[in-house]
Amino acid sequence: MADMAGMQRAKEALQHTARSLLSQHSAAEHRLADYADQTGRLKGSLTELTAKVAEERAIVEQLRTSLSQQQNAVKV
Repeated sequence: MADMAGMQRAKEALQHTARSLLSQHSAAEHRLADYADQTGRLKGSLTELTAKVAEERAIVEQLRTSLSQQQNAVKV
C-alpha cells in the first residue's frame, strides 16, 4: 500500500511539473511573439530613420555646394 501511495505522489508531482512546463512554454511563446512584433517595429523605424538621414545628407550637400559657389563668387 505504501508503494501505491508513493507512486501516486510521484504521479501527482509529475503532473504538476508537466502543468508548470506547459505554462512556462506558453509564456515563452507569448514573449517570443512580443519580441517578433518589437523587432518588426524597430526594423520599420530603422528604415524610416535611414531614409531621413539620407534626405538630411542630401540637404547638407546642397547647402555645402551653394556655400562653396557663394564663396567663389565673393572671391571673384
